[in-house]
Amino acid sequence: VNVFKKFIFSLFIRPFLLTFSVVILILLMQFLWKYVDDLIGKGLEINVIIELLWYSTITLIPIALPLSVLLASMMLIGGMSERLEITAINTLGQPFTYIIKPLFLFSFLITILSFIVSNYTIPYANLKTTNLMYDIMKKKLNINIKEKVFFSEIDGYSIRVNEKTSEEKMKDVMIYDY
Repeated sequence: VNVFKKFIFSLFIRPFLLTFSVVILILLMQFLWKYVDDLIGKGLEINVIIELLWYSTITLIPIALPLSVLLASMMLIGGMSERLEITAINTLGQPFTYIIKPLFLFSFLITILSFIVSNYTIPYANLKTTNLMYDIMKKKLNINIKEKVFFSEIDGYSIRVNEKTSEEKMKDVMIYDY
């Protein structure tokens, strides 16, 4: 009896971790798609981007946990049904609740973990994410204008610089307004 519960947990943990990482990745891509305009062209360092992704991942945990538990449970029960293990357990005289009890226990533990994350870490992560996004949005656009080449990445304008003396100073600038 105890071996079966360990067996269920070992079969459930691997799909749970897989589905949790996939769901987090999908939700993180949604976050990036939402703020891609604010992140592109700012010349951000990789550690700032990783920090932003880390804090936004923490805020996505309570959304991803129920989805991953549902998908992992479906994978576990579906796999057991496909291999006729549920039928074998029923023929031994064990009810279906025998299979579901460990899943409910694991789901209860996930609920407690989600509450702790939501109560303690998400407010801090939201604060950090908001501060980082504000700093990123207020940062100047990093424009890489090359000498003697038309730069047309600004809508409605084309800029040509004959000579750049430094990062901020340019000579013989032509600006075409479309």
